Amino acid sequence: MKKGFPLAAVPVAVAGFLYLASIALPSAETLSVRGRITDSMGKPVADAAVILMDEKTDRAVATVKTDARGNYVLAGIAPGGYVLRLEKEGMRSAQGRVLIDPKGKNIFDVVMRAEGTAAEKSAGAAKPAKPDWEEKSLQAHDLYVKGQYAEALALYKDVEAAQPDVAAVSFDIGNCYYQLQNYDAALASFQAAVRRQPDFFEAYINLANTYAKLKRSAEAIPFFETAIRMHPAGGRLFLPLGELYLDVGQADKAVLYLRTAVEIEPENPAARYSLGQACARTGDTAEAIASYEKYIELIKDEKEIARVQGLIAELKARIGK
Repeated sequence: MKKGFPLAAVPVAVAGFLYLASIALPSAETLSVRGRITDSMGKPVADAAVILMDEKTDRAVATVKTDARGNYVLAGIAPGGYVLRLEKEGMRSAQGRVLIDPKGKNIFDVVMRAEGTAAEKSAGAAKPAKPDWEEKSLQAHDLYVKGQYAEALALYKDVEAAQPDVAAVSFDIGNCYYQLQNYDAALASFQAAVRRQPDFFEAYINLANTYAKLKRSAEAIPFFETAIRMHPAGGRLFLPLGELYLDVGQADKAVLYLRTAVEIEPENPAARYSLGQACARTGDTAEAIASYEKYIELIKDEKEIARVQGLIAELKARIGK
């Protein structure tokens, strides 16, 4: 359940993964995967084990712990299909299939749920009866993380019929439609989620990515600007908004938002790279070089480093002319 969700007494299971794959990062043979882990109230989950496993062999190919803000980065990952697994003591493990795409941003945010109480887990302990809609929501969540999106969608639709106007359910339905590549339906669901919960930042982000899939990035911009005006503390919105402006060719506006994104997350390589792109387009060569150089410091992919060093050399040559 997201922060601000009104039904705390009977929580709705939120889909385990937010699949965000819109504006392309630079292509490379190996890629970076990143995301943020939160609990059901939207608080960061620190020190969680993030394990990326080969989909075919079920062997771990990379492991990292989340930082104090719940963020993680896995570097040097080859494109392809994987299973992303999350583990932390006191939390219910979560996992799901992910596609690491050279043309995508490869951002996977995950919501982890707390384990039940000791009394609930002990043998023979009496458990309170759950409403039918809540049980279906939990079943739908499990189907979603297994990649059974059509089956999960059917159950979430049943939940929506029993609990209309709940933002988290609209969000879950949107995620299912997105994974099924029904982007028009996903768009409508994410729009419903932000109408019902205006501070639902993940829904705004997925809304923007859906607009991008539909080649309608310009239409996503007003949603983000409204969200930032209403909730200026929602720092995670500045990066996608800046990238949307970059995508529609308004580099001057992109620079403004991307500078803020870098201030909020100075160690975020995507923010540094996008700011470098935007500054290069506006002619602010010195800032573009500085942003690209910082981006290089934050990544480990040698080929990508060499490629961006080439961009830096080109920019420095412009200054020398």
